[in-house]
Amino acid sequence: MSSLQSFQSSTSLLLTVALLFLAYLATLVIYRIYFHPLAKPQTPGLPKMPRSIWLAQVSYSVFDIANRLGPVFRYGPNRLSFNTSTALHTIYTPKANIRKSDFYKILISPAGPSILAAIPNDMHARKKRVLSQAFSEKALRSIEEYMLLHTREFCEKLSSSPEPVNMSHWSTYLTGDVLGEVCFGQSFSMLKEKTNRKLIGLITRSARFGLITSIGTYANQYHLQCGSTIPLQHTPIPRIFFSKMLAGRLKFREWALARAGERTKLKDSGRKDFYHYMMEAKNPSTDEKLDHKELWSEASNLIVAGVDTTATTLAATFFYLTRNRYALEKAKKEVREAFEGCGVEDIKTGEKLKGCKYLRACLDESLRMTPPVPGMLPRTVLPGGIEIDNYQIPAGVEVGVAAYAIHHNERYYEDSFTYRPERWLEDEKGMGEAFAPFSHGPRACIGKNMAYMEMMNTMARVLWLFDMRGVGELGESGERKGEFEVRDCFICDKDGPMVEFSKA
Repeated sequence: MSSLQSFQSSTSLLLTVALLFLAYLATLVIYRIYFHPLAKPQTPGLPKMPRSIWLAQVSYSVFDIANRLGPVFRYGPNRLSFNTSTALHTIYTPKANIRKSDFYKILISPAGPSILAAIPNDMHARKKRVLSQAFSEKALRSIEEYMLLHTREFCEKLSSSPEPVNMSHWSTYLTGDVLGEVCFGQSFSMLKEKTNRKLIGLITRSARFGLITSIGTYANQYHLQCGSTIPLQHTPIPRIFFSKMLAGRLKFREWALARAGERTKLKDSGRKDFYHYMMEAKNPSTDEKLDHKELWSEASNLIVAGVDTTATTLAATFFYLTRNRYALEKAKKEVREAFEGCGVEDIKTGEKLKGCKYLRACLDESLRMTPPVPGMLPRTVLPGGIEIDNYQIPAGVEVGVAAYAIHHNERYYEDSFTYRPERWLEDEKGMGEAFAPFSHGPRACIGKNMAYMEMMNTMARVLWLFDMRGVGELGESGERKGEFEVRDCFICDKDGPMVEFSKA
């Protein structure tokens, strides 16, 4: 056979293989769109989601799609997004026939899965029984004074600043110092030392690495109808193209493990912080404690969860109050009347602070408009299936409700893009049933009460001590005016608002 004939034969074979592959893909797409068991819920058109992933705007895209297609849509061959309160409680209820999806595997550290990354329900339940003792009412009372040390310092920094302050930055410095103090026995000293603020960059790069390396999973999640893709963390691509993000993740983990190691050496110090309770707590069913590897695996989870989520809500509250003068004046008046005749040091957890219901409503409205975990927390249906909003969902299907989407569902929140704290004092339509900033059910955030304690103390002291006004438009959403914009990459990357403080 001549070389020309051989070339033609090879070309013909390659063309045949290519055509067969294209035919396979076309058949697969047609099947998954029209004949798949989940074909009934609508599917968005050609994907815009990959761009949203790179821009960290997935939660906004899910809201836009839900707004266009309705309360349930299919965002992958075996994945459904719901946007109703009934679905929220069905999926995340304790008795739901579901488990965390394999998506959470990307959060597992070399020391093992933290409570956030624990996929098996029994593993999570065991960890929660132990860790919840560190977040009990007794434990929180014992760490409040440590928390107030840094709330004081935060207010001093605001008082001494002659220029407007970036509240995303300073809220994170505050929550970082508080977390270090109440968890690891020593402040991270971000309010004092500029060099220590590199932790924020490490957390962000670590989170972005997790987002980018899971892009295969994300792209497949969001309405790509072709076959499954391989998440990038199982390939050498991240080390080649995302080396800076990877280095940030590794440095962050090393830093977190170092803090955990230092704290375990202080076992007999008598200090009643979170790590004390975590080291001493026992599983009430088995009398076992967390071993060192488990304690270390929780370290990075505690830092990210304890620093970023609370900082996001504080920054959002400063944003919304300085752009809604009526709400600001009402919250300020409430706090100053509640503590009339008192000093600022009297502002702490108690009946007077608990009575500041409008301030709590301001925080809840910030959590609604800008939830610190805005995206979907995916769950996988177990054998036997589950019924959600009259849909019979078979085993293996991934389901979820995105907090940002349901928080802006007009069925539950009229004028959902309007900051109106009063709605939480009225609760006209059972809004609490569609409120999920801390998730729901057995997997809900165990640090919820600590977050509210820190936020109420901080905002009450700031409103007592200062008058404030917003400066410029930093933090403003380009597409949704009046909304605090965040970029969701597991954490909320954010910037602003700029706020000017003057002594009251």
